[in-house]
Amino acid sequence: MTEAAGKPEAVEPGSSEPGPEEATLIGSRLSFRLRLTLALLLTAVAPLAGFGLVLLTRVVQRGDPDPALRSLLLLGIAAAAILGVLVALLLASDLTAPLRAIASAVERVSRGDLSSRIEVVGTDELALLAESHNRLAADLERRNRELRSILAAIEEATPSNGVEQLIDMATRDARAALGMIDASILLADPQTVPVTTPVPGEPRPVRAILRLGDEIVGVFVGRLPATRIWEPADQDLLELFAAEIAVAIRNAQLFARVEAQNARLLETVLEDFGVKGQIVKVRPGPVVTLYELEPAPGTKSARVIGHLTARMLLRREGTKVQVERVIDAARANGVALEINSQPHRLDLCDSHARLARDRGVKLVIDSDAHYLDALDYPRWGVLTARRAWLTKDDVLNTLPLKAFRKALRRNR
Repeated sequence: MTEAAGKPEAVEPGSSEPGPEEATLIGSRLSFRLRLTLALLLTAVAPLAGFGLVLLTRVVQRGDPDPALRSLLLLGIAAAAILGVLVALLLASDLTAPLRAIASAVERVSRGDLSSRIEVVGTDELALLAESHNRLAADLERRNRELRSILAAIEEATPSNGVEQLIDMATRDARAALGMIDASILLADPQTVPVTTPVPGEPRPVRAILRLGDEIVGVFVGRLPATRIWEPADQDLLELFAAEIAVAIRNAQLFARVEAQNARLLETVLEDFGVKGQIVKVRPGPVVTLYELEPAPGTKSARVIGHLTARMLLRREGTKVQVERVIDAARANGVALEINSQPHRLDLCDSHARLARDRGVKLVIDSDAHYLDALDYPRWGVLTARRAWLTKDDVLNTLPLKAFRKALRRNR
């Protein structure tokens, strides 16, 4: 950039050059309708009034003594003038009607109504003005749709999605919202990403920096159809989207770092309880985060297997678990099975509970309580155990507390 281009020119005091915030006056200070009416009046009345005055002068010069003729001429001139004024007003009203319609349409656009088009016959300046309004309204409606799509995409972006998933979501949403051919997000210094020069007839390249305050997270690059018009307002919309995605990516990176720290902490806590292993996957949820632990070889981590089939009565069927094989594995590893007393679970069912007892597997009955009133649920589990012909010797949590804890430590 040259020095002249890099420094704005100073405006001398008293200069008539408008500043950046000043409006430029177009035409005279008289309103357009007044000027049009005056022009029509001058065009319609002046020739007739001039002709009447010439005729009246000639009559006076001839010395015609008849005053009635002079009065008649004056009356005719006045009537013609009044008629010219009326015709001029009517013509001015008719000629400014399209302008009033355009002004009304612009007012509706300013209130957010973009559905009305203006149709003006011809190819003159009024028709061009109406077409400019229609094009502006269409562009605003398109940008509103794009903005709604972008805001919806931003709402879906949460830190728990992870960086890779966020990038996939952002590029997909940008293609859908802005009509792009392709798009990608590069977590790199924008200066290392070459800038593509637009070529007429070829897909138009677009680009936006993923900026988080003074920090640069990456760069968004994409391509638009060659026929797509890309204006500064469209670029502003893309940069707004890029800024929000930069925030989401940085939050996801911080979230992943915190989750990794939590996973290491959880591994340490589990090791204190004799369970060694490595957390291999973290699945954040809206309420509960699931940590998948891969136990170290030889580690017997399970004490009790809860609601084996995960069924929900009258809501969903249980999973297709090979119950007999699970029971045999539980017996081999000294693991107990749960009778979940929640009325919509009752899992194990009575037949599976009896099979576990027959094969020497101990059971526990619990409430699976998530609130105080649910602490009364074990009575439904007891009824299930009775239908399975279980005795208190088959249920671990009928033991005294000390013996119960000892039974759970046997497979450590």
